[in-house]
Amino acid sequence: SPAAYFGVALLPVACMTTFQFFTFKFFRSCNERMRRVEEEAVSTTSEVLRNLKTVRQLANEPSAAAGYARRGLARRLIGERIFTIRRMAECVVWCIFDSGIALSIVFGLPYV
Repeated sequence: SPAAYFGVALLPVACMTTFQFFTFKFFRSCNERMRRVEEEAVSTTSEVLRNLKTVRQLANEPSAAAGYARRGLARRLIGERIFTIRRMAECVVWCIFDSGIALSIVFGLPYV
């Protein structure tokens, strides 16, 4: 019946809406995490610049340099992971959207 086909066509829209709700919620938490990491990086950088008297003196403090490099690497890895997750989520959303269009065409074609 047309009502059943209409329900089948709307099913991907409901799935996509639910998926986007949780995806956006996750992205907000990721953005908050990135903001905290960036704030820590800025405070670390300002601390290093305050304590930095010469480049040679920083080279003589390997633990400080290693900690600074470690925080920079962590910041880059988190950013890369968030970017990858966002791209994957976009692909899933578009697959759901395209499947909804395909279902509408397949099930609605006999009624056109």
